[in-house]
Amino acid sequence: MRFVVNTLNGSTRNRTANPGDGWFIDDIRFTFHNPRIFALPFSDPASNTDNWVTEGLWGLDVEKFRGSGGGPASLGFNPYFGYFIDCPSSCGPTEAGNLLDGIPDGTEPSYNATEMVTEVVLDINHNFGSSRRPAGSTTRMRDSYVGRWLRDITIQEGDFTFITRSDDGVRVKIDAPIGPADGALPGEWNIYEDWTNHAPTTAEATVHLPAGNWQLVVEWFENSGGATIIMSVGKNNFSFSDSPKVVLAPGADVPVVPYSNSSMILDGVLDLTVAGLVDPRIVYYEYRDHDDEDGRFEVSANGGFSWTQSGLDPDSTTDSPNAGSGQWLPSNGPWLEQVHTFRDYVGTFLVIRFRQDAVGEPASDVDDGWWVTDILVTQ
Repeated sequence: MRFVVNTLNGSTRNRTANPGDGWFIDDIRFTFHNPRIFALPFSDPASNTDNWVTEGLWGLDVEKFRGSGGGPASLGFNPYFGYFIDCPSSCGPTEAGNLLDGIPDGTEPSYNATEMVTEVVLDINHNFGSSRRPAGSTTRMRDSYVGRWLRDITIQEGDFTFITRSDDGVRVKIDAPIGPADGALPGEWNIYEDWTNHAPTTAEATVHLPAGNWQLVVEWFENSGGATIIMSVGKNNFSFSDSPKVVLAPGADVPVVPYSNSSMILDGVLDLTVAGLVDPRIVYYEYRDHDDEDGRFEVSANGGFSWTQSGLDPDSTTDSPNAGSGQWLPSNGPWLEQVHTFRDYVGTFLVIRFRQDAVGEPASDVDDGWWVTDILVTQ
């Protein structure tokens, strides 16, 4: 466990010359918790992040996947029709919810708002930060406003994964073109809902949807401070990345966070205490686009109190646990297979992590990051 104060925006002013007063924490309590124990063989094809604790931007990348059945989901050819509406006063979860609940879907153009701007877009991809605002709005819409996007979609039956990055609240549902889609999914916000004030947060939800014509509804609110709303919809095959490209748009690559040190950590332990284990190994596949940053695979035999790469590559049949600098992307060839041995850790409960190390590296010295998929631990 750790508490992290994040000032890693690459600005010298914010990092050194103009710090805030810090963060104050009190009354920390620990309760007994049995960790999840993963027996061998353990596999994770990168269809969700359920097996992992993700720091920073670590999450699922829609664009890069191994094999078939991946990539963006087909939702038909219609765009999103979006509306940004100014809140009369404050715009927390209650105020934003009351405002949007009082405007039936499809009636936004006739709503008498203090200020409203519209957009027609192929992707929901807005990272306004704390200073920018929706195109066409005035200074009123720097804080305290809501957004709603409607899209008529045509889909085939299957699993769909919705990935959002939001600051503040977001909620997503599927409706029939007229009225609620009672035959699709139960619940009001039947795909995803986190209608709270929060810092930039990445989340995903996988749902099984029937074939047909539906309306996709996305609502979001910005209370104060930074403002972000990004959403993509993919099939059930992805890769893990420290800086995933959420929206499939030209020029939308997401670089490694400058000066960062973030990990994707197994949410549990691998059981290497079973009798008969001799040389358990991990196999995974990677792409990388690194400048001076490094991707590091590391293990811990003491529950995460210390991490090491010791003993992971003791012979020529295994690979370096450092992804290192340089590039290996689809233009270079197939996914790179990496193999590390856990021979030295037989008899332990082992935690593993993938760590992107950009400590000391400014924005000019980092690139688009590291992608990992099809993780398998076996004897």
